[in-house]
Amino acid sequence: MPETPWQHHSASDALALIDGEVELSYGQLFELVHQRRNTLAKCPPGPVAVAFAPTVEAICAYIAALEEQRPVLLLDPATNEDTRSNLAHRYRLQAILGATDHFLSAEPTMVEPQLLLPTSGSTGSPKFVRLSYAAIAANARSIAVALDITPDESAPLNLPLFYSYGLSVLNSHLSIGATVVLSPDGILSREFWNRFDAGECTSLAGVPHTYQTLRRMRFDPHTHPSLRTLTQAGGKLDIETRAWFHERMDLLGGRFIVMYGQ
Repeated sequence: MPETPWQHHSASDALALIDGEVELSYGQLFELVHQRRNTLAKCPPGPVAVAFAPTVEAICAYIAALEEQRPVLLLDPATNEDTRSNLAHRYRLQAILGATDHFLSAEPTMVEPQLLLPTSGSTGSPKFVRLSYAAIAANARSIAVALDITPDESAPLNLPLFYSYGLSVLNSHLSIGATVVLSPDGILSREFWNRFDAGECTSLAGVPHTYQTLRRMRFDPHTHPSLRTLTQAGGKLDIETRAWFHERMDLLGGRFIVMYGQ
């Protein structure tokens, strides 16, 4: 069976996921994953897609698909039906998983387990980068070490999970036994920050637009007592905004870390 980044925590009582008032330990999360695996095992061998919204159901589907040794194609949940049908035909998908599962009538396909991660789409038609399970596990461990993520960390999943940066937040935190916090709302929403504080989030990940927006909002890290780390990737952030966040996180005794992409 291919190595998965979180396999050592699947029976733990540590808090894995917070979704509003719902809190799941690793043991509870992986019981749900086990149920999804049982359903998925009835599907013929071959690739599956996950419409990767920040929900318990989609996260369980993603983990279950990997642990069932399926090639997994990650989709924007807003992908239209024509594109989904085209991808299902092109990659001979057996199912599209998410809040609800759609099993497709396709012939069994034996393909090496791998993750298919969408590119930015700047050339028009959707394209996917193939990543081995071993690469996903190594990436999660490397990020956890580089950012000094510990089991007492908590991170919101505010970036899309079908995007490499957002996915890395999920994988790296689960790999270390830390907590992830779900929110259907973006950083402009009061509800997002309510969930951020209720989940005692210690970090926030953002692309340049995230931090430019927060700067315009006169974001004050001191109003979020658990916050210790801000990370930025996904493009070059202007020097003025970088300096603005460095100064504010320094005053807090925290960190503002500028990183590179995939």
